Amino acid sequence: MSYDVEIRRVPNKTILYPDVYVWAFCHTSLMRIPEGGGVRPDKLVCEIHHVLSGSPCLGAGPLELMGLSSVSPIDHHWGKLLHYATVDFNRPSASYDQLRGGRRGRYG
Repeated sequence: MSYDVEIRRVPNKTILYPDVYVWAFCHTSLMRIPEGGGVRPDKLVCEIHHVLSGSPCLGAGPLELMGLSSVSPIDHHWGKLLHYATVDFNRPSASYDQLRGGRRGRYG
């Protein structure tokens, strides 16, 4: 499993629209779960969606599923890509303030 966050749009200084991408894939030799357990990437996708769908943990608004597609990142690997969208406040993180010295350090 892997994930990435990209900023789709920044319409103003107050809000931004991040997209969250989650890849769930495995080697083709590990696809089947023994004893009728199903297909491993499909099970992963179900669990990931159960946790993330509607969750406010990655933004100011709930995560909304925008798409689901099949992926084959490298030979002999197969899985699914989940695409979620949300809204968040456009504010610098604490690490950003530390990188530029912070306001207190510059103004006294």
